[in-house]
Amino acid sequence: MKDFAKLLKGQLVAFIHVRKYKDMNSDKWPNKGTLTEAETGVENLIKIAFDVRARPLLLEKNIATESGNAIATDQSPTQQMPTFATVDVLRNSIDVVNDRSFVITDDWLTKVKDAFDSSDCCLEVCSDVPKLQVRADLLFRILWTRLDQHVKDRVPPTKHEHWVFDFVRMNLSRMAAVMVYFDHIQDDLECLVGRSNKCLLRNASNNFIPLKNGTPAAKELEGCYLYYDTTGGDWIRSGKVIGRPFQVRHKEHQKHSLLKESTSSRFYTTFPSRDATLDTQHTRQGYFENLEIYCGVGISRKEPGLSYLKDTGPESVFVCNDNYLRYVNMVSFRGVVDPTEKQMHMIGYLCELAYDLAIAPANNVSESPGFEGPLGIFGGASTK
Repeated sequence: MKDFAKLLKGQLVAFIHVRKYKDMNSDKWPNKGTLTEAETGVENLIKIAFDVRARPLLLEKNIATESGNAIATDQSPTQQMPTFATVDVLRNSIDVVNDRSFVITDDWLTKVKDAFDSSDCCLEVCSDVPKLQVRADLLFRILWTRLDQHVKDRVPPTKHEHWVFDFVRMNLSRMAAVMVYFDHIQDDLECLVGRSNKCLLRNASNNFIPLKNGTPAAKELEGCYLYYDTTGGDWIRSGKVIGRPFQVRHKEHQKHSLLKESTSSRFYTTFPSRDATLDTQHTRQGYFENLEIYCGVGISRKEPGLSYLKDTGPESVFVCNDNYLRYVNMVSFRGVVDPTEKQMHMIGYLCELAYDLAIAPANNVSESPGFEGPLGIFGGASTK
């Protein structure tokens, strides 16, 4: 939002206009306002520009110039552009080649099943290894590109080369395989290549385990969870919880949605409780009560699946190197000192980030960079 505050009023109007209107008709524009006003929910140009930043371009034809003449354009509707401009890859291409060399095997899938679905909660899995490999490779390439944009948008430049992103890139192809294996990804992925404004996840009714209070999955599992807006029909957030079950984390979110104290969390101001004490009419897009929580990747503490996650050797589901082990042992994770428990937190962060990348940016209410513990960034990110 700070970047938008640096623009002139005319620049903000132009930025907003092409994302809201197909012709030159428009609203009566408010004042530019200040950054402080925008951060508190005042509908000035800074806030409006920030809110529409992820929308595709809509303006189609007959764009008037300042002299009153019209510029002729193609009569066909404008093709929807990707949400964000393409960014330079932050790692050398050799890293892509190394990660792409991961080959899915039946043995690896068995470990994934034991680690993430030992109780057979999932309705369906993709066990056709050749088909899974093709789809996972394609998803991996899409997620890789989105990860570069994620780092640029949500991570301060001083942390772009942080070791956690080496860990992510080492395991992104494996996460893609996990997501395809549990049938969480849309079918025709080739149609979504380059369309970074689209959601890659299936609808919530397809093979996602609901985490309603009292169910075994909600009471026993931890890991990566997802929130789905039942009114808008959109995935709006991923999250991570380790050391306590999904049910407990959901109740914590429910409590914070009451907004009994000031918060900078976009999640709670966008989807507050109906009983929230703060005025959210300028930021609200729905109510917390209309959200459903689902399991993205559920982790139980049962063996042998737990060993496939906490171990860092060749028999584990995910991989790491000596640098990773050295760095992760230096992180406290808010008091966690046990190395195996630290590894569980890292896997939770990895799953959370992978599913975050799969959510349509325009609907994603998270501003977090992910891996908050190792990065030392809490309460939302700043790229400055």
